[in-house]
Amino acid sequence: MVLQKKMMEKQRNGEFAKEMKALKERSEQMMNRPYGVKLPRAKEYQVTSLSLVYRLKEDVVDADGKIIYKAGTEVNPLTIKQLSKELCFFDGDDLEQVKWVLKICGANPMNKLIMTNGGFIDLSHRYQRRFYFDQRGEIVERLGIKSLPAKVKQRGDHLYVEEFPID
Repeated sequence: MVLQKKMMEKQRNGEFAKEMKALKERSEQMMNRPYGVKLPRAKEYQVTSLSLVYRLKEDVVDADGKIIYKAGTEVNPLTIKQLSKELCFFDGDDLEQVKWVLKICGANPMNKLIMTNGGFIDLSHRYQRRFYFDQRGEIVERLGIKSLPAKVKQRGDHLYVEEFPID
């Protein structure tokens, strides 16, 4: 009953509308500029090879309980499912990186153009492109990317992370 009275009062005095407007503006701002990570520009070309092989800690079973893979088996997901595209990471606030990623990676529509920082919606509208966003830099951290722009591609049973200087 007390909460209901407070709510009615906020609606009457316009406070509720102000709070809703502020919430909407913060939400729109967050959608356009999600939490990202600011990485430095690459100063020199660097390539790193990543193996995704891991050892199963427990048996993998099917729906009937039949063991598909025993605990201790080494698995490489890249031998099961190929990476069919390149993942291209860039800082959306750096116009040179934006131009680079559109030129180098954008020609192939299968490639994923992934921002680590910047105005996501603004950039998507400006270039009429589909961009992705690595919120809080979780993907670049997992892949060990230290500088941008960077490209990730598969060769055989490894991923290769390339960082490019673009002066």
